[in-house]
Amino acid sequence: MTLERSPTVRKLRLGIRLRKLRLRAGCTMPDAADHVARTDSSISRMETGQVAVSQRVLDKLCDLYDARPEEREALRILADEARQRGWWHAYADSLLPGHDVYLGLEAEAATHWIYEPEVVPGLLQTEGYARGMMRAEPRALPGEAMNGLEAVRRKRQERLTGENAPVLTVVLHEGVLRHDVGGGATMRAQLRHLLAVSRWHNVTLQVLPFSAGAHPAMYTGGFTVLSIPLGGDETHDVTYLEHRSGGLLLDRPAEVGRHRTAHDRLRAMALSLDDSRALLERLATGPVP
Repeated sequence: MTLERSPTVRKLRLGIRLRKLRLRAGCTMPDAADHVARTDSSISRMETGQVAVSQRVLDKLCDLYDARPEEREALRILADEARQRGWWHAYADSLLPGHDVYLGLEAEAATHWIYEPEVVPGLLQTEGYARGMMRAEPRALPGEAMNGLEAVRRKRQERLTGENAPVLTVVLHEGVLRHDVGGGATMRAQLRHLLAVSRWHNVTLQVLPFSAGAHPAMYTGGFTVLSIPLGGDETHDVTYLEHRSGGLLLDRPAEVGRHRTAHDRLRAMALSLDDSRALLERLATGPVP
């Protein structure tokens, strides 16, 4: 599979490089804002990758920061790529608010730490299970929206077995395996798929049993932490929380760190890899859980 570059990640890389140039030049955000006739918050959004940067503004910032020719060219390429649209924009009408930004980060994430207490993560869902989940929605989804969500799911899953497949470390609460979604045959097919996935070289899958008792995510629910390479040893780590009305991205190091610590504790409380596979196999081949 050909790796598709994410405009979202390009914005991040561009912003980080601009911030480094600004600091090297000894300029403050107000200095930069005055130079390009923008507000301080506009400069902040550029440097955190929240907005694209026009070529005119980029040229003026490079002048102010005394950027070298090779730095200007690298920034120009990043800015051009950041202004493009990702594949997910074609399905914007089917997505929850904020999910498009998450997809842009997921598209180049090297590592995922996932905890789910209720539902199989979208990256690991079968088509039948996904349709069962959509039918359970309290709001009626039109056929076009359902088709859009299915297309997004399939596109996301392509990366799992591609040349640049990410590493997934997944903890599923036992309740995920015992909810009958879509009927007996559909649920058994989903469990068999999870069993197969648990043997992939890039996936670690553990089950947190009911017997584990109280655990660190009881108040917070499910979450995903992504680590996105930015070049060299630099990464951008975010936590994604999804709820009924949309998604929330947290990127402050302290917030992300708390979720990584919680995930580590959940893994320590979960069944071993072999015991998790044994449970999956038992449920997949036995009566509907």
